[in-house]
Amino acid sequence: MINLLPDERKRSITAARTNVILLRYNILTLLSVFALTGVCAVYYMMLQANYDKALADSQANMSKVDSYSAVRKQADEYRNNLTLASTILNSSVNYTPVIFNIAKLLPDGVILDGISLSSADFTQQTSFTAHAKTITQATKLKENFQKSPMFSNVYFQSLTDQSIPTDGNTVKSTDYPIAVTISVKINKDKAFTDGN
Repeated sequence: MINLLPDERKRSITAARTNVILLRYNILTLLSVFALTGVCAVYYMMLQANYDKALADSQANMSKVDSYSAVRKQADEYRNNLTLASTILNSSVNYTPVIFNIAKLLPDGVILDGISLSSADFTQQTSFTAHAKTITQATKLKENFQKSPMFSNVYFQSLTDQSIPTDGNTVKSTDYPIAVTISVKINKDKAFTDGN
């Protein structure tokens, strides 16, 4: 078959076909832009809904935080008190073993006037006052303190017989007339153990 159409007509037909193809591409491009715009709009609406929900949850949580602030303050105060109590208990010293160890060293016929211990008594020379029935028992007290590893640098500060009048007046007799003051240094590492 021979194409007898004039050249001008052929170019016109070819141009018309190209225009139809370009028109289809333009329509497809526009449809794609509308589809992408729709997808973006849907995602935007979803994100906005999530943002609104998160904002509402945040405001609800903030109101809960405000209502729990008093409880939190009490919990912090309780925690601080527990820390302080723990510190106090860890730094406190139980002197009961020391007192029992000192009491074990007392011979018969000797009584201590009193025991007052503090942490300073373990770092320096301290003294105990006692009363004894006889000078021998007072000397035995000093010997017991010297033999004990709990004490070092043991010596009499004073040893007086209170039944002997010093001014010529008679003194009432007492069961423990010998007044004793003994100076000692307490060895802290030995004082809190049971062995003397």
